[in-house]
Amino acid sequence: MTATADEPGEGMKARRGFVAQGWDFARELWQVLIRPSSVFGLGALVLATTASRSPQDEAQQHLCLRKLRLRIPSSS
Repeated sequence: MTATADEPGEGMKARRGFVAQGWDFARELWQVLIRPSSVFGLGALVLATTASRSPQDEAQQHLCLRKLRLRIPSSS
């Protein structure tokens, strides 16, 4: 045996296209995200983030937006 391919076509496999690789990645990511453990973990993270916000954080955010002269969406 040598370090090079002895069989014709050995080591010459065609690479999959960029779109095909992207589609495979999206499918694998979806399979991970639909697992109950992932859904529960993401939900807990969102709830923890929402619960940790205080009125002072909201006021600070509005002050920063005013300084930047951005529109502040009404919360009602």
